[in-house]
Amino acid sequence: MSSDQELTTAFAELQAKMVETNQRVRVAEGQMMALKRSIARSQLTEKEIAGLPEDINMYKGVGRMFLLQPQSELRTALQQQQREAEDRIKEIQANISYWERGLKESEEGVRELLTQRKNK
Repeated sequence: MSSDQELTTAFAELQAKMVETNQRVRVAEGQMMALKRSIARSQLTEKEIAGLPEDINMYKGVGRMFLLQPQSELRTALQQQQREAEDRIKEIQANISYWERGLKESEEGVRELLTQRKNK
């Protein structure tokens, strides 16, 4: 394979990888935004519940029904939901940095091909 064909193939692969990475990043950022909204909603709900007396039972929406629960259980569930969302956000951020690192490594590989071609 000639060096021009190698270079063309490398550029095509890099472009495909860039498009794929950008799509993944956009999807991941959308997921992070949804999780951040979920956290904010949980925090707001918890803040509103905190102003009520402790001995009051509350209804929690589950699908198409409501369950009567003590306030403490509802608060615990909200806190757990917030922790899970925060953990998921950290995972998504780690994935994004991994994808971007892979893209940079591919770009470096193409640059090396270019410098080798120039030196020949």
